[in-house]
Amino acid sequence: MPHPRYLIRLESTFDTWRVLGTAPECIKLPNGQLRVRRAALDAWLAARVQVAEAKLNVGFSHDVQFWKLAHLPKKKGRKRSHGVRWVVAGKLFSKWLEYDAQADSFRSLLIQVARKGEGFDTATGLPESLAREQQAITWFDLACRFVDLKWARSAGKTRRGIADALATVTSAMVTTSRVPEPKTLRAVLYRWAFHTAHREAITLDAEQAAALAWVCDNSVKVVKLEEKDQRAGIIRHALDTLALTMDGRPAAATTVARKRAVFYGALNYAVELSRKPGPGAGAPRCRRGGAPTTDGILRLPVLRLPAARRSHFAEQHGLHQPARHWMGRVAA
Repeated sequence: MPHPRYLIRLESTFDTWRVLGTAPECIKLPNGQLRVRRAALDAWLAARVQVAEAKLNVGFSHDVQFWKLAHLPKKKGRKRSHGVRWVVAGKLFSKWLEYDAQADSFRSLLIQVARKGEGFDTATGLPESLAREQQAITWFDLACRFVDLKWARSAGKTRRGIADALATVTSAMVTTSRVPEPKTLRAVLYRWAFHTAHREAITLDAEQAAALAWVCDNSVKVVKLEEKDQRAGIIRHALDTLALTMDGRPAAATTVARKRAVFYGALNYAVELSRKPGPGAGAPRCRRGGAPTTDGILRLPVLRLPAARRSHFAEQHGLHQPARHWMGRVAA
């Protein structure tokens, strides 16, 4: 049993910090696990807080005004029709959600934070706590978390597909056009960063560590994807990169579709991480059959029947109108 002076667990991103030399001093146990003394951890956290505060050069204001909820008319293809609008230092900000309860919950959260005396970021419009939290997350960190989320339940071929797609798109989700040697960068991302087992067992050489440090320093902040003037350009550049091979030639249609699905999955995961619990905000949906939902019902996969069999099925079970899809529901 570990000594109480040591931490019990370390996060997966700790391996990246060790490679970059920014992790606290570790002790390796005989079973291969790592532990950190509490004194070393406290000193490391204090130093990281000072560095973060020095880098986070943003202004905060207490001049905040909140508007009533906005409701757009229902339209085909429009999902987010309920908006929260507020003004920070004379600049208007808005956030549009799918349900009225979600919008009301988010507006109440902003009002409660303002009443506590917390300042609002003049660049993003978010409270200081949320702004600092979001600006600390980069696309590279998000991609690593997404890989760790999918790793345990994915087959080997699926893992390779996820790593391949994220390695391609991550090289485009950066803030500079000066990229290290492409083959070295891809090898670091594909074989180490987006491989959960290798991050814990393999040590990078100097060239690979330099490429990894470049990705960590220049990766796009996730909060940039919420800014209207930058979101379209970043995502379009990423999609264009997915459509090309390493040689610059057009990739196969099936390859592009597979990589786009992984990219969209990572973006949806970012939305799940930023979603706050509240009325109307359910848990993330699971596409695999047999997963319980928030209402305590176990929904079975859809059974699609031909037209002739639908009619016979309806008559046999006493249904008045034959439905196109039949959804089985049993208590969880």
